[in-house]
Amino acid sequence: MFKVKSKTIKAPPRFGWLSEEIQKEFSMNDKVNINFNYYKDQNVAQGGNFQINTDSPVPLDKSENYKLGKETMEALNKYVKEKNVLVVGSTNGAVIERACLHAKANSVTILEYNLIVVTDKVKKIKSITYEDIDNIEKFEVACSFSTYEHSGLGRYGDTIDPNGDIKSMSILKTMLIDDGYLILMVPLGKGGKPAPDDFKGEDEILWNAHRAYGEIRWPMLIEGWEIVFWYEQKGKWNQYIWVLRNIN
Repeated sequence: MFKVKSKTIKAPPRFGWLSEEIQKEFSMNDKVNINFNYYKDQNVAQGGNFQINTDSPVPLDKSENYKLGKETMEALNKYVKEKNVLVVGSTNGAVIERACLHAKANSVTILEYNLIVVTDKVKKIKSITYEDIDNIEKFEVACSFSTYEHSGLGRYGDTIDPNGDIKSMSILKTMLIDDGYLILMVPLGKGGKPAPDDFKGEDEILWNAHRAYGEIRWPMLIEGWEIVFWYEQKGKWNQYIWVLRNIN
């Protein structure tokens, strides 16, 4: 639970419940558009709500729950083979994790706010929380599909933080080796064009659903990362995928 205007609450706060100071931080002094699409998903990521029962490999374009384009699967095939992979944020059915195993990853570790139940018959997938990150070896590759745009908005029971996305990306850097890779998917704002040398788009928060990145916040999110390449994947969601290298 967290406190907002002296009230202790269990459900995620609505934007109007936040102090004016915190609202200004989220809007970056009115440079980021604030709109509304409210969810109560604070318990979704908790182990009691879903568990992982299988680690059988499944390619993304064959998954019933999370069909992504063939380009995304090609990126996994190129970067996760024979690697121990970190997946930031999970979904029911462990779709991304099993796609990594289909791409011949040695093992997959899930990083979530709450520990996910992994049954005994699952051998190549395990779950950790942010409390565990100081006690694990660094990873060569990480995947984050539709995760960081939620960080700090409280939708999934996380702490309200105007810079939760940037802080979470900074934590990830410490979990990867130097020159390690991140396969990242986040939404762009209106008019978004992802060309690294001419990034376009409006910054927006749809409270508390997610952020959409534009010219202001995107460079902040990927500070300390080098863009290796990017592409628009053509599956269930038309979002952009970036492959980033951890450079410092």
